[in-house]
Amino acid sequence: MPAPPQGMPSPIGVIACGGTMPGEVIDAITRRGAGVHIIAIAEEADAAFGALPVVRLSWSKYGAALASLKRAGVRDVVMVGRMTRPRLRDARPDLGFLTAIPSVMRIMRAGGDDALLRAVVQLFEPHGFRVVGVADVAPDLLIGDGVLAGPEPTAADTADIAIGMAVIDALGPFDIGQAAVVADGRVLALEGAEGTDRTLARVAQSWQRSGGDRQRRCGVLVKQPKPGQDLRVDLPTIGPETVLGVAAAGLRGIAAESGLVIAAHRARLIENASNAEIFVIGVAAQVGDGMAASRAQGDRSDVRDLLARAPDSWRGDAILGADVMQTLADFDIDAVLVVRRHRVISIGVNEAPIAVMGRTHASRRGLWRRRSGVAVFGPKAVIDSGVLEAISAIGLAALVIASGSGQQQAQAVEAHGKQARQLGIALVALDAGKGGRG
Repeated sequence: MPAPPQGMPSPIGVIACGGTMPGEVIDAITRRGAGVHIIAIAEEADAAFGALPVVRLSWSKYGAALASLKRAGVRDVVMVGRMTRPRLRDARPDLGFLTAIPSVMRIMRAGGDDALLRAVVQLFEPHGFRVVGVADVAPDLLIGDGVLAGPEPTAADTADIAIGMAVIDALGPFDIGQAAVVADGRVLALEGAEGTDRTLARVAQSWQRSGGDRQRRCGVLVKQPKPGQDLRVDLPTIGPETVLGVAAAGLRGIAAESGLVIAAHRARLIENASNAEIFVIGVAAQVGDGMAASRAQGDRSDVRDLLARAPDSWRGDAILGADVMQTLADFDIDAVLVVRRHRVISIGVNEAPIAVMGRTHASRRGLWRRRSGVAVFGPKAVIDSGVLEAISAIGLAALVIASGSGQQQAQAVEAHGKQARQLGIALVALDAGKGGRG
């Protein structure tokens, strides 16, 4: 595509990744009369772009992407769609990619999703492009204030919404998901790396196992950005399938932070919500004290001292897991975590440890070459032979008991230390006074 004639507005450069959102954003941009120049990432993009010109490139054809954007006269670039963490062994690099190796390696080493996305942004900005967000180029896709569909929330719903927003806000510094499920004042699930749809599926399975016999629908899915999230590249999204997932989970509605969450396929979303009598509402951000995470991180010198001699392969992960667990305890949430490479990759709330380990195993991409990372258990998590074997099978290096009384922790270490050692797993209790390492 040639550069626009002098005096004509520059097209928006769209880096299109997976899912249907790239197509919807492009439609919204063109409806406003702006032009687009689409770079479709070959390994990711599956949206249809109609008659619009598209350049399809592998993710490692970085030099070709830059050259294409510059030829088209692009100044502003928006990245849209689902992006999986690339693997260097799959790269088919061009010269531009090779010259950017230091930046590419930062992407490979990026911890959570936020770190990954910030690293990707840094690939474009040094070349004179301005990375913008969906809110800048397609603001009509965002949820506004008030009820978008379905009935009005009740007072109980409003209270659950407030709890969900507070929990997401507190967990933001740990780069943990953008969604929480809360019912009758109790957190049922938190989104991990698996995404919102699978989080809702877990709640639905739990409801079905109980016979789906709650006397009434109750509870909400709360969706909002994490504090400090780069809103240019990772706005949360809900769509028609989200509504169906909420209905299957026995919940009453969806609350999304107004102005910061995309409502995808809005007409179908509203239709699904109306048919299922599920409310969808935009809610302004609720300002909390912002102290939960900072308290957890600031008051854990005892944990750092206990782990000072732990191997580098899992010491930082154990500290992060303990910090997260302390933050969850502020909300009376019992959890099981899997942390690897300074990233919470699975989180189970009131969920059997064996189920969390199984989910982690199923989501792994390839084999972990050496033991690393940790499982972190709260006070209600039951340790048994099967759980230890599952932790070993995943390739984790340690099991950290982060909560409970010193006596409980000591008993767990005594009862299971021998098997843990035989499986090559460090068993650590983080009670500074009475705990110990098996």
